Formats: sequence, structure tokens, C-alpha cells
Amino acid sequence: KNQVLLHFLVGNRVLQRLNTCLHREQQLTVLLKNNPVEHTNLVEKLIKNSKGVSKDLQTVLKDVVVFEANRFKATVPQAKYYVLHRKEAEPDFMHSFIREVGQCDTLFFLSVGDEKLNGSIVVSGPETIIADISEKILTLLNGKGVAKKNLLNAKVSNMKGRNEVIKF
Repeated sequence: KNQVLLHFLVGNRVLQRLNTCLHREQQLTVLLKNNPVEHTNLVEKLIKNSKGVSKDLQTVLKDVVVFEANRFKATVPQAKYYVLHRKEAEPDFMHSFIREVGQCDTLFFLSVGDEKLNGSIVVSGPETIIADISEKILTLLNGKGVAKKNLLNAKVSNMKGRNEVIKF
């Protein structure tokens, strides 16, 4: 605060700086397909639209959570384990699903994110089972997380291992 940072450009550096500014402006003109005077207006519109689309996606994902939870509840008899993956969702999707389903004896393996690389997982079920399998799951998926009571919450960097987790 209350500091002024001053950058000096002298000689050839002025020309280099102007060249980079011109090059950046040309790249933006190509990407945004408009003239340089309208760059700020167009970027503001794009940001506003992306926020709107993001909100719409969250609303749709909430509806998907309710749908998936109702679909699970409708299965009779309820399965011993349930697997669900959504690449376009975020971790709150999994927690909303667990809240929507409520307490039951089913072991849930929920994951979001890229199908091969990074993502997040939630494993929910009976406390004894979670305590037994949490370390194996974290090792297979190269993850870091914590198991509290009946819930394992983790970020993983090897989503390819999901199939191995499902097998055991």
C-alpha cells in the first residue's frame, strides 16, 4: 500500500514492449473476431455469459443429483454397493447425492472429474468397511484424503484405477 512501482523502458526495450503489445492485440483480434476497440466489451460479455452458463450447469447438476438419488431409492432390493461417476460435476455433487439418499447400508463409490487423470472421490457406507478399505482406495488411486466416520473424502490423481477399486 502507498507504494508506487515504476518501470523504466529505454531504447530498444521500448520497441520490444510495443512489439509484444501489438502482437498480443493481434492475437486477441483473431480470437475475439472483432476490432481492438471492442475487446474489453466483448470480454466482459464473455465473462458474464460464462457465469450464467456455470449457474445453469449447477442447476442441472442439482436436478441430476435428485434424479440419481431417486433412481437408487427405487431399486428393490437395494444393492450392496453403488458406483456413480460424473466428469462434468464438482465435489459438492457427491455430497449432495449422499445427503439426498440419506442413511442406508449400501457402500457408495462416487467420483467426479477426468476419467483418467485427476478427480475427487467420496466413499460412503458402514463405518467399519470405510475404515478397512480407505487406505487401499487411496493407494490405488494415488489419492490424498481423510476418512471420518462413514465417509472417505479424497482428491486423486489416478482415476484410471477406478475399475480396480470397483473390482474389490
